[in-house]
Amino acid sequence: MLDNWQEELNNIQSKYRETLIAEIDTHQQNGDYEQAISSCDKLIHLGIYNLESWKLKAKILLEFHELHQAYTCFDMISFLDPSSHSAWTQKGIILYYLGEENNALKALDKALEINPVYIQALMYKADSFFRLDKLDESTQVFKEILEIDENCHYSHHRLGDINFALKEYNEAAIYYELAFDIAKEKSINFPFSLKGLADSYFQLKDYCLSVHYYNQYLKSLQISNLF
Repeated sequence: MLDNWQEELNNIQSKYRETLIAEIDTHQQNGDYEQAISSCDKLIHLGIYNLESWKLKAKILLEFHELHQAYTCFDMISFLDPSSHSAWTQKGIILYYLGEENNALKALDKALEINPVYIQALMYKADSFFRLDKLDESTQVFKEILEIDENCHYSHHRLGDINFALKEYNEAAIYYELAFDIAKEKSINFPFSLKGLADSYFQLKDYCLSVHYYNQYLKSLQISNLF
């Protein structure tokens, strides 16, 4: 008798969970952030230690740029699953965007302890070092990314930024051009490297090339705005 009651209760909870998930999806499609979060909270109350419920809430909070609340969710996810490199990475990314680069590095290092070749964590680690003006450390991490994926156009671009900051304009131009060419091969419109090329050649006093790349940059921005 007790077993039947427990089974019936489980069935009711399962149907309620499905209803809530459907509600969340509808609220998301309608852009109703508050109702979507409210339904997420109800879902979590069904099982406070349900990892997927916390992940769903975190995803929605990120979509609506609620970084502090999203961080709380990822904190819970990393508590429930300490081996989740993606949760630690998301914590690091949020801290990066909140301007807490040193704390971001701690979270990202934790992610990389779990998965040393997780490129997203490495990218934000390198960018955090760049923001902290630790250019040698930033360079090292971006080059580490290129050892994993030599066609990572973003890493080439950021190495261009680092060399530009160091006033190594010829070296910067090489990296920017490589970044643009790789992105083009991938059919990715990446105008920032064109701007980097224009700025590098301006510093090198090659004004014809600077104007050429700046015009390309403006055209590329126009293409971006079409989509």
